[in-house]
Amino acid sequence: MRILLIWPSVKDGELFNFLPLGLGYVASNLPDGCEARLWDGVIKKEPNSGVLEEIALFKPDLIGISIWNFNLVSAREVAELIRGSYPEITIVVGGPEPSGRKEKIFEVIDADYGFAGESEKPFRKFIETAAENGFQHESIRDISGIIYKDDTGVPVLAPVKWESIEDINYCDYELIDLKGYLDRGYHYGMHSRAIRTAPLLTTRGCPYSCEYCSARMVNGRKIRARKVESVIEEIKELHHTYKIDGFNIIDDNFTFYKDYAKEVCREILKLELKNVSFNSPNGVRVEFLDKELLSIMKKVGWECVFIAPESGSERTLKNMKKKLDLNVVAEKITMIKNAGMKVFGFFIIGYPGETEKDINKSFDFARNNGFDYVVYTCFHPLAGTPATDKLEAAGEWIETGAGGDYYDVAYAPDGLTKRKLRMLRLWGLFRFYTSSFSRMYNAATSHSLKRKLLFIKKLLIPSRSYSG
Repeated sequence: MRILLIWPSVKDGELFNFLPLGLGYVASNLPDGCEARLWDGVIKKEPNSGVLEEIALFKPDLIGISIWNFNLVSAREVAELIRGSYPEITIVVGGPEPSGRKEKIFEVIDADYGFAGESEKPFRKFIETAAENGFQHESIRDISGIIYKDDTGVPVLAPVKWESIEDINYCDYELIDLKGYLDRGYHYGMHSRAIRTAPLLTTRGCPYSCEYCSARMVNGRKIRARKVESVIEEIKELHHTYKIDGFNIIDDNFTFYKDYAKEVCREILKLELKNVSFNSPNGVRVEFLDKELLSIMKKVGWECVFIAPESGSERTLKNMKKKLDLNVVAEKITMIKNAGMKVFGFFIIGYPGETEKDINKSFDFARNNGFDYVVYTCFHPLAGTPATDKLEAAGEWIETGAGGDYYDVAYAPDGLTKRKLRMLRLWGLFRFYTSSFSRMYNAATSHSLKRKLLFIKKLLIPSRSYSG
């Protein structure tokens, strides 16, 4: 079976922090005998209509599209183009949006099938079943997380099963053209010297119930770890084949199993890699940090630890259902600094029910603790999360299917406006980075001038989808 995977082009999108990693994982776990190609509109920097030429050349039996909130409109455009020119080809969608929307995914994109949750094993089974029996409902209905329409046209979701990830193959970096991304400026994480960076996944899952977050819909609640040996083999391939000197562990909860995190770090030290650094740019739970773990992370090459308090307001944290003690956060920040590393903080402002007073508490908490860097992201309603469901039920949010950049201001709580939130965000950043010389120096020396200008542009210019 020939399978064409698609990472849509995004209009005016500078997706320098993203790779089509999920598609690389899907491709590396396909059954023997499959031939997979990737059409990547981001790296090609061409209109999505270019996918039609690829289809004409490759003649795929099936097409898979990865859908995130930021590329939802583009994914829909791709599906419409395919339907118009090649209506006979089966279209399958996966990623965070199908995981969050579930059966409702067919309301925003014309696809034949979708997958909620992790797709490597379910998609492989789907391909094996289709190769043997065709796309028959009785053959596929028990596949984990599959979304399809029954004989009457009603969307159906099979229960999602969260399986072990010990036996999955890691990403096919050749298929996603990691070298091409690196040559075009891909750079992620916080690395002062690293020139070539790449993501690294060691665990999946999140047991927490934060109402704004979609992580548990994509990767489940139970945290599952890869075999340490597999992680080390991936590091060696990335370092020797792609000359990676900056590794980003992109887990949601890398430090949850402290013994596992320590084992990974100790095995990395045994590699005796020279002039490399490590980072965890998606953040770690501060509660699980201890002096021993921080010490070994420092030895491995961590320069900065990312944490996500999300708010300095106890009231907002309670509304978020984020179980976090701000006193513990302050203590762990001191512990990180004592271990010789910097601290980067993620905060959300404009959460439902939040007031300007709550937002200022976040600004004060960031300024009065030992953060070296912070970012304030405005709350963005994500499909399927409890926060979004509550807003929809109350008539405070209407799903348009427009998606959007995570720096957009899509929503404002009562008493605030989107314009006000944009101004507050700028004011909070200004106050933080001008509060000390070291913070001003950090802002001036981190990232390239191009990245800084793009970040400023995102902060200042509202998206047409979410203007006001």
